[in-house]
Amino acid sequence: MSTFQVTFWGVRGSRPTPDFSHFRYGGNTSCVEVQAGGQTIILDAGSGLTELSHSLTQRARQTQDDATRATLLFSHLHHDHTQGLPFFFPAFNPHNRIHIFGPDLTGNGFPHDINEIVMPPYFPLTLSDMRGVCGVQDFLLNHVLLLGGDLPGPLLRSADAPDIPGQEAMVKVEGLFAQEHPNDILYYRISYRGRSLVYASDREPETVRGIDAFSRFAHHTDLLIHDAQYTEAHYFGLQPGSPCTKGWGHSYTKLACKAATAAGARQLVLTHYDPEYDDATVDEIGRRAQNWYSGAQLAYEGMTIDLTPTQPPPQLPAPHPADAETDLDFWMQDSKTRPSRN
Repeated sequence: MSTFQVTFWGVRGSRPTPDFSHFRYGGNTSCVEVQAGGQTIILDAGSGLTELSHSLTQRARQTQDDATRATLLFSHLHHDHTQGLPFFFPAFNPHNRIHIFGPDLTGNGFPHDINEIVMPPYFPLTLSDMRGVCGVQDFLLNHVLLLGGDLPGPLLRSADAPDIPGQEAMVKVEGLFAQEHPNDILYYRISYRGRSLVYASDREPETVRGIDAFSRFAHHTDLLIHDAQYTEAHYFGLQPGSPCTKGWGHSYTKLACKAATAAGARQLVLTHYDPEYDDATVDEIGRRAQNWYSGAQLAYEGMTIDLTPTQPPPQLPAPHPADAETDLDFWMQDSKTRPSRN
């Protein structure tokens, strides 16, 4: 199967917001499903994972063996990215095969840390009661995760290791560890048959000038899913009744758009909205985003984006004149042969 599709099941940050004023974009916290090459990959386990659980169960009933097979990737372990895990119903069915990966952000190892989340007295069951979980592993630094092909399950191996037979047809997952969010975080890049997406739902970069590690990691990705939790006024403490949120580990609209421009991303989807923002406020984020990145989209629950390789890639948006310093293709050229901008 050559399908490469992305579906959003939770787009809210910090906490679920089951409010009518949040209806159009949704109130569930972070969860994104990726269907690529016949593989189901789930990015984060916010409250949106519960809604995805029902969909996966229904789909499994339509298959011959009535089983769910999925790989769940955690970016970090803050509540809004983990609170759906105890209610991930397919994980309790021993007939299913769920593999879980995440970053070691404490030095104790990811398996230890995720076990601390699902256990009494915080929840009546433990991770070991999830009989459909086949394994929990650290997503190791400088490693890639391969899925599909003739592999019996996900294979984590060194990024420097030689390709294995059939690797060009497999789904590849790369990670970038960063300190751009409290307690650190892991960003993911998922590639399949020449197309890719980058997931960076919680991110507060320094002012984007020139080329940084994230720009290289996300270079020319077909889809960048990026944090845009705050309006600019909120971020800088200019919104009446709201605190300054600079340093809290999240982006404002312009910062997210500049990051996409620096990376040369072909599409940008903004997500992880502040829980206090109603639909009208999120609409305003979208309008402001058009000033900095033409074609930027706002994520909403149920939104699906098709990256299937048979379709021609979207054209890169025209760069904003103020962002000439973030032209990645120019700055990655050798300085001795690079043409002058004068």
